[in-house]
Amino acid sequence: MKASATQAAWSVRLAVADLTHAPIRSMLDCIGMAAVLALLIVMWGVKTGLVEGFATQRLETAEGLRVYVTAQSPISLDQVTWLRRQPETAFVQPNISFSNSRGLMQVMHAGSVVRSDVLLLPTGAGDPHLPQGIGAPGPGEVVLGDDTAQALGLKQGDRLQLLMDARSADQSEHRTLLVRGIARTSRWFDRVALLDPALVLEIEARATGAAPALQPPQSYASVRLYARSSQDVARLVSRMRGEGWNAQARELLINERKAIEALVASIFWTIFLLAAAALSVIIGLGLVSRAQSLVKPLMAMRVNGMTRLAVMAVRFVQAGLQSTLAWLIGVSVSYGVATALNTLLPVWLDIIDVTSQPCIIDPGVVLIIGAGLLATTLAATAAAAPFFDSSRDLKGAVG
Repeated sequence: MKASATQAAWSVRLAVADLTHAPIRSMLDCIGMAAVLALLIVMWGVKTGLVEGFATQRLETAEGLRVYVTAQSPISLDQVTWLRRQPETAFVQPNISFSNSRGLMQVMHAGSVVRSDVLLLPTGAGDPHLPQGIGAPGPGEVVLGDDTAQALGLKQGDRLQLLMDARSADQSEHRTLLVRGIARTSRWFDRVALLDPALVLEIEARATGAAPALQPPQSYASVRLYARSSQDVARLVSRMRGEGWNAQARELLINERKAIEALVASIFWTIFLLAAAALSVIIGLGLVSRAQSLVKPLMAMRVNGMTRLAVMAVRFVQAGLQSTLAWLIGVSVSYGVATALNTLLPVWLDIIDVTSQPCIIDPGVVLIIGAGLLATTLAATAAAAPFFDSSRDLKGAVG
């Protein structure tokens, strides 16, 4: 037992001594493996954060979750109630007209009046177009689309005037509204304002010359309908079609996501295989180089009574040490690159409407890649065992 422990200690000492004897070569071997590891980790992080995040958020946006309903006849209040009771439904807002109402909004700036023609959308609690943390506007409030707020020069907390009859702006009654929030709707709507449904009904009644309704309508011309998630969209459409509804989803976005995922998968696995091949070449070259430098020391160990297992342990210890060091360097570099990407790209990401971090590194993936490197290195070392075991011939010849 004592002899075995001594030989194991000598194996470790020789492995460390050989690595430190040529530190530049050892470090270059580690850096080569670390570079490939960092590339794989960062690629996986970008695939998870930017690409998959972009594809997912494209579907999880408000319009990605929208279900379009084409009604051939008026939609009854019972049908609206049925839609609201479906487990996949997130928000339903019925409209009394087929086309959305429009109105004029104005505000005073430096003594001059700034006006903008806007799309008036009735809204309510749960509307995915409402900003996060902002509830539905009340009768004296409005949530403006971002392009509407920019056109009028307004921000949250400001006040504006809504012309109740846009046909005669100079004589129309004005309704003062408080800007409750700003919604990012410019991607889907051109200058929109989200209002209390009762106020929209009043504006539509004025536009048609009808008296304002005292009771909620019992039938509607159209509905604005949204599912809870991208997975619920297909289920809700299928359920509605089974009940006779003419319902459609934004299948273009769904197909776009599938295309993005297929493209990313092909690119990722192509680069992954190339990187794995490069890693194998790096490990192989390192093994051949080490084999040549260790021939004489290993032969001397065999001649002096070291067991074959102790001699072979030298290279396995070296492989483990180099793999661990390369993994630590690769992880450090990958986290540094991820931090740089997450710091430098948010402005650009804001343009394409992606809010997730561009590079998300999963610690589990880091550990799996590290274990894969160690297993690959040890397997390659075992495969190259004949290069290190030639000392048997010398000992047999001497004996």
